[in-house]
Amino acid sequence: MMNNSPLVVVALGGNAISPADAEGNIPQQFAASRATAVRLVDALVAGWRILVTHGNGPQVGNVLRRAELASHEVYSLPLDICVADTGATIGGPARS
Repeated sequence: MMNNSPLVVVALGGNAISPADAEGNIPQQFAASRATAVRLVDALVAGWRILVTHGNGPQVGNVLRRAELASHEVYSLPLDICVADTGATIGGPARS
């Protein structure tokens, strides 16, 4: 059965999760994500079908920076591993 409801693709950039004017700590990321979720629910209630994707540039940069700062104590991380790490945490289970 076909669903003829409108489809919107929502690409949440990394800055939607970690706004440029914020430190970008975990509670701030959760708050920004919750604010976005409210808007997505509004669209769902209005009858839209939604496909959500995301970028994670600022998050990858933060992981790389932390690894750089700790490089005198732990091994470095290649970019592809940082991307996979942040992608998994962004797409991971919800926390409160």
